[in-house]
Amino acid sequence: MLPGAYVGAIFGGVSPLEAGRFQIVVLAAIIGAGSLLAVGLTAWLAPVRVRPVRAGV
Repeated sequence: MLPGAYVGAIFGGVSPLEAGRFQIVVLAAIIGAGSLLAVGLTAWLAPVRVRPVRAGV
């Protein structure tokens, strides 16, 4: 299975080295976006707004 950006760049006439660099940039952008989304969702959903009542206190 070949990555889409790499194959598309090769078919577009780019050298394999430049296509590989482009593919790495695309993968890094996807990983970065996923990481930012995970951190953002965690920060948004993590705070406990209502704490349970402790029995016996």
